[in-house]
Amino acid sequence: MRNVKRSLKSIRYHWKRNVFIMAALLVVMVLLLGMASLKENVKDVVAATGRRIGADLTLRREGATSESFYRRNYYPAESVKEIEKWGEVNAADYISMANAKGVDVKEFPSHYQELSKQSFEDNGLDYYEDKYEGNEEAKAAGEITVIGVSSLEKAWEFKRRGAEVISGRGFDETDADRAVAVVSEMFLRNNPVKKVGDEITLKNVLNPGRTMTAEIIGVHTEAVESDLIAKSTCNYIYVPLEQCLKFNGGDIIQATFHTDAPERCDELAEDMKDLMKQETGGEFTVYEERMMYLAAITPLNGVAKTSRAMFYTVYAILLLILLMLSVRFFSECRKEIGIWISLGEKKRNILTQKVLESALPVLAGMAAGTCIALRMEETVGGWIAGSFGLSGCADFHIAAGYALEMVILTAVFETVVTAVILFRMFRLKGKELL
Repeated sequence: MRNVKRSLKSIRYHWKRNVFIMAALLVVMVLLLGMASLKENVKDVVAATGRRIGADLTLRREGATSESFYRRNYYPAESVKEIEKWGEVNAADYISMANAKGVDVKEFPSHYQELSKQSFEDNGLDYYEDKYEGNEEAKAAGEITVIGVSSLEKAWEFKRRGAEVISGRGFDETDADRAVAVVSEMFLRNNPVKKVGDEITLKNVLNPGRTMTAEIIGVHTEAVESDLIAKSTCNYIYVPLEQCLKFNGGDIIQATFHTDAPERCDELAEDMKDLMKQETGGEFTVYEERMMYLAAITPLNGVAKTSRAMFYTVYAILLLILLMLSVRFFSECRKEIGIWISLGEKKRNILTQKVLESALPVLAGMAAGTCIALRMEETVGGWIAGSFGLSGCADFHIAAGYALEMVILTAVFETVVTAVILFRMFRLKGKELL
């Protein structure tokens, strides 16, 4: 207790020096907490941005294409149901396809048949036999590609054709249990007896015993950009996902899962591939779509790195200043310590008093800085958040936990510096210090 009283008297005696130290530490502490808080708040903003934007993971068989006549494209829809239960997955979209022939509609479009006939007459080659030699699936492809999706908007995104409904209407999730279809303009031109409101019957090419009868509810635009009928959008017939699954036996060609944890996309992709290999025995590819998320967090990560660098720089400067002040303080106390040693004062008492004398102003300044930073959290925090474009993304908060860490580390540093300097002095005799 005597050492504490003597330390307080000495602090009061050297009040100018100690007020300067406390004021400096107060300002530095507010600055440090601002940088630490900015770094921590950016983490919150990045997490909130990830949850808001999310990312999509699209699962396909390895080497699969978007063509309905390749058997290797398909896999059972049931094999991916487990993924929907994962905590990081909050939505799933499936696309199912089937290659079909018309039962009560004629072959179309007729000009493709003319191309084959003309090629044989001009070149002596069968158009399909020559172009698709060795590809029996392509040569046997039906003239209709049935695409099953939950809504037409997702079908357009899948093919990225820019198509639209020009007559009748499209369908969405509410039509899941209805056998409806949206056909192309060319389909109706080549089948003039059919119109919106009529029914069409289709036969599965891979399984002729499986048929589907659906009501035409809409007509979509098309593009004739392929030399194979089953690859041209003029031949696409869109139906609700559940209807297509019944038509092709429950197989899908693609599953897309939305996650609100885009930072974990790589891990999720590997987990998906492992699960699918266990379920089907095949290899799968996962396509990530998180460019919006990456574009959004890139500047935020820059802010976090800058604030982290500033924090460590300022704190290093703080410790350097404390070291210089300690050296100067003990050089001024050299005679005082020499007198105490000469009078037989215990070195332990000297050490305790000087540690308290040097550490208390530092801790008081840091404590005051922490209180001011917390008091000004709303105003200063709002200004910082606005300056770095974080307003509206997350509530800015002062990282008070850092204050305790910095106080402890600084107190330990100051104690060690004081002890090292004093132990060097204790090696000398009292007369040598005078």
